[in-house]
Amino acid sequence: MNEMMTGATSQLSSLRKKFLSSGRDACRSALLSFIILFHAAAGAQESDVAPVHPSKKRVYAPEIWKEETITLPSATSDQQYSVVEMTDMGGSIFKVDLSSVKLGDDGVVRLALVVVSSQGQENIFFEGFRCETSEYKSYAMRTGFDRPWVTFRSLNWRPVRLQRRNNYRADLLRYYICPNLNNSVREKDIVARLRQGEIRNQHKFR
Repeated sequence: MNEMMTGATSQLSSLRKKFLSSGRDACRSALLSFIILFHAAAGAQESDVAPVHPSKKRVYAPEIWKEETITLPSATSDQQYSVVEMTDMGGSIFKVDLSSVKLGDDGVVRLALVVVSSQGQENIFFEGFRCETSEYKSYAMRTGFDRPWVTFRSLNWRPVRLQRRNNYRADLLRYYICPNLNNSVREKDIVARLRQGEIRNQHKFR
C-alpha cells in the first residue's frame, strides 16, 4: 500500500516537469492519468482501514447450556411403577414410572419416582438428572397417588452427593441413569436398567 502512494507521489513530480516542458493538452492528458492512479491508491488504502459492517462480523461465544421447558407427567397409578433396588433401602421401597422416563434434548433425564416409607407413606417425586455435572433438580411432588402434583418454589440444580449412604439419587445416577457416570446415555438403555431394577445385573446393559 505504501509503495502505491509513493509511486503516485513520484508520478506527480514527473507531471510537474512535463507541464513546464510540454503543451497544455499533453499535460491535461497526463494529469487525468495521475488523478485516476491517485484515486485507485487512496481507495485501496481506505479499504484497508474501513470498519467491517456489523452484519459481516462473526462473533464466537462459548456454548451456553439451556434447560428445555418441562411438562409434568400425568398422575399415573401405582400399577405403572416398577420397583428399583438401591444399595441401602433403609426400610423404604423405591419405584419408578417407566413411562415417565425421558431423555431431553438438553441432556437431562427426567422421571417420576415414588418412595414408600416403612410406615407405608407414599411420596412421589418428579426429578431431573444431569450425568454431565452429577446434579439433580426436584420439580414437583405428590403426597399420594390420588393427589395432584405440587411444584417446588425453588427450582435449582443441586449436586448429587455420590459418597453419602442411603442416597437414592446417587444410586440412580451411578447404576441406572449413567453407569460409571458415563455422559453418553440412551433413553432405551435407561428404561431397560430400571425395568430390570437390580443393581447386581446392571453390567448387562453397560
